[in-house]
Amino acid sequence: MAAKPSSGGMQPEAQIGTRFLKKPTVVNPREAGIERKNFGRCIYGRIPDRVDKLLENSDPEDIEYYAVDTTPERFWQTIGKDNFCGGLNSAVSERRQLTISTTAFRSMMLEEAYLARFQKPPTLPADATEMTDRRYMTEGATSARALGQFADCLVFRDAAGADTLLRTMPGSDEESAAARAMAPTLGACLMQGQKLTLNVANVRAFAADGLWTRFVRGADRVSAQAN
Repeated sequence: MAAKPSSGGMQPEAQIGTRFLKKPTVVNPREAGIERKNFGRCIYGRIPDRVDKLLENSDPEDIEYYAVDTTPERFWQTIGKDNFCGGLNSAVSERRQLTISTTAFRSMMLEEAYLARFQKPPTLPADATEMTDRRYMTEGATSARALGQFADCLVFRDAAGADTLLRTMPGSDEESAAARAMAPTLGACLMQGQKLTLNVANVRAFAADGLWTRFVRGADRVSAQAN
């Protein structure tokens, strides 16, 4: 589940060091995707309000944990406690190690926060603009700003395709097909001179970022429990 980060852009698979479980082993992509999805659903389902606050105080490269009166270390100590997500103790998860970066965790939570509120794709309003009003955690955050603008463009041009991608299981053939279908939009959203390392995982991450930012953040939000 961990991969070497690239300097080219958002890397949701980058290894940072938040670890769970034990005895890492090779798991096929579909099994890993199911485990990853279940983990994201469990965390968001347990503490949606806390996660929502973290997301409101994040950008594509950082999360301000102090916004919920905690630190990354204390937050992950809580998540890592026995039985926090006890239903994930499958034969697969018991024998492998799950390593999650800050960007990967944020992407997982953006996805679950969006899907908790929308059972079908929302419609862009007639007066929608390509760029949304984002807040960045670091002044002059050039890299994070470029990633945010890319995600905004992606959803502005193909909100339905982005929504379809998030409703697939990570690691599945359906996910790969949905990501490939967005190729024309991905190309159209690259700014001149911009270089991004794109794969299925980070296309999904961009889709989650763009959908959450446009339809959940700062809006009169439907409760995550409503659906």
